[in-house]
Amino acid sequence: MSSRSKILVCLSLFFMALAGLASSGIAGVISLSPAAFRPIDSTSDNDRTWYAHETELYVPMSIDGPYFMAGVNLPNGVNIKKMTVYFTDMGTGVDDEVRVMLNRHSLSTGVVQQMAYACNHSSPALPYSTSRQTKVDSTISYKTISNSSYTYTVYVHFIMDCTDKVKFNGVKIEF
Repeated sequence: MSSRSKILVCLSLFFMALAGLASSGIAGVISLSPAAFRPIDSTSDNDRTWYAHETELYVPMSIDGPYFMAGVNLPNGVNIKKMTVYFTDMGTGVDDEVRVMLNRHSLSTGVVQQMAYACNHSSPALPYSTSRQTKVDSTISYKTISNSSYTYTVYVHFIMDCTDKVKFNGVKIEF
């Protein structure tokens, strides 16, 4: 069996397992590494300096709000329970903010709807620290995943003046 065939068999088994998980009602978790994210606007964000690897995503200079995104493959039919976002905020105290959204996109209409949102400065604001911190959103809109009608994406938006003081360290979605 060729390497490509082996990969296809493994992927098929993986998706069959996910389908079984969704239909069985068993809880699960999907996490996204900062390395999975890419800039949205290739004409401007790719011209800027940004870093993404397995531990963090950040923009090392003060720029006007770049967006990054990563697609999420969620099991069909599950209900999202919460989204936990991991940050490091060593803060400057001036607009040093990162916002994270889980969105769904209608395949038939093109409408994008926000499902979950977390921000390092939303109430209660996180204190500045070199340690990792979390924000959790358990008030999920449009909880039930429908892969036949929607695609799912996590967006990370850095707000101006972040520099390298605010870093996105990953996101965990529980269902």
